[in-house]
Amino acid sequence: MKTIQAIVLPTCAICHDEDKDANEIVVTICGHIFHSHCIEEWHEHDRINRGGIKCPYCNTEIEDYPPAKIIPLHQLTQHSVQIIPEDIEAEFNVLETEIDAIQVDLNKQSQEIIERENLNIKLEQENKTLQETIDRLAKELKSNERKLVDWDTQSKLDGELHHEASLSYQTEAEQLKKTLAEMKEGHTRVGSEVERRTGVLNRSENQRIRLTALTVSQSRTIKVLEAQLIGMDREKYQLSQMIDLTNHENQMVSSNQTILPSSSPPLESGHSHHLLNAMVALSGRFSKLESDYSSLKHMLKDEKQPKENLKREGPNTTIFPKNGSDNFPKLHPSSDRTHIDSRPAKGKEREVEKKDGHWISGFS
Repeated sequence: MKTIQAIVLPTCAICHDEDKDANEIVVTICGHIFHSHCIEEWHEHDRINRGGIKCPYCNTEIEDYPPAKIIPLHQLTQHSVQIIPEDIEAEFNVLETEIDAIQVDLNKQSQEIIERENLNIKLEQENKTLQETIDRLAKELKSNERKLVDWDTQSKLDGELHHEASLSYQTEAEQLKKTLAEMKEGHTRVGSEVERRTGVLNRSENQRIRLTALTVSQSRTIKVLEAQLIGMDREKYQLSQMIDLTNHENQMVSSNQTILPSSSPPLESGHSHHLLNAMVALSGRFSKLESDYSSLKHMLKDEKQPKENLKREGPNTTIFPKNGSDNFPKLHPSSDRTHIDSRPAKGKEREVEKKDGHWISGFS
């Protein structure tokens, strides 16, 4: 059997395939071996996902190194080599073995393609989901940014409003303090006014009591005066009768002096004079009583008017009367004889009798 010598090439650290593109092998600056197309794909993937280039085996940064640092080890040129086996059966076996190997590789690659397609579909779906998530998060980010701006603006506006409200509250508090002080002062004034008006009311009540007592006293005085007037009328009437009787007696005396002898006692001339004086005194006293009575009526009428004014004006108005003892007339009862005590004609007539043919009056 013919012996064939083969060159064993280093295995790629990415795909671990010895036969795949064995004519393109490179080594990195860190000493690791890869297929040239595998390392190019790896570097392209790193630029997209990582933003840099690293060794797939040891993660050494190799982006800063020039491309020359990736050194090609060899470049083999494939040539068609025909080996004529010594027998056909052996050749058939070799070809069959190669077909089986190719079929295995084909199945393996088909399975790998299917897996990669499924992975690609899955990655596309994940990429779509991630893109949707990114779009949603971007929208939320923009919305949150707008909300943050609005919140900042609203916070500033709320701060300004709070500051203005605080100033307004301070101004209102100062105004309320002033109002409270004014109300306290007004309360003090009202208390003083209430005390003053209470005093005025008490004085008014006392004055009303005095006026009531004075009215009762005046009513009694009026009744006394009316009784005195009735008595004076009676005395006046009796005096008039006595004067008529005296005149009649004088006439009788005159006629008797011409008829009767001179031994008859003459009627005293002083008796008639005394009756006239008593009549004059009674007339004067009667006139004075009528004047006092009229004056009392007018004064009672004048006193009723202030009382009505007091009721209309309320308790704040005080009516002070004049000094009363000088404004009312002095009343004299019927027993008072100050003006005519020396005159025996004063008093009521007790009896009228006829003595010795003459009418003689008796007076107390």
